[in-house]
Amino acid sequence: MTSSAPGGRGREGVDEAYPAGYWQLERRMTYALRAGVGTLVAGNVAFVYGLSRFLGRGSTAELCAQRGQPYRPEEASTGGLLSGFPVSMPCNADYDLVPVWMLPLTVIGTALAVAAFAYFLLLRRRQAALWAATDGGTL
Repeated sequence: MTSSAPGGRGREGVDEAYPAGYWQLERRMTYALRAGVGTLVAGNVAFVYGLSRFLGRGSTAELCAQRGQPYRPEEASTGGLLSGFPVSMPCNADYDLVPVWMLPLTVIGTALAVAAFAYFLLLRRRQAALWAATDGGTL
């Protein structure tokens, strides 16, 4: 007897208990969940790395001096690193201490994670509907 379980490693008689297409949805759900968690973790690691470059390292004036930039608080319109989103820590009108890649990575990473979790939930609904249509049971 052939198996429709992932990798073809099912036991005889077990696959008949599952509706057709169940294992394909199960595999897609696993991939979507892994992608969402991986993207979320990677985005958070990058965000924490970006913040750790500045927290506890001195005042903004000292950090600007270390990078050879003059600190002009009248030109730096934001309230500092933890003032909100978008994260910014300007020395003057032309130079910001926060890396350019930090904001896009945070936004894109969050959007990808939300999309992966939404796809997971969509597949979960399809799987539940497939199961209910087969024998009226629930997962």
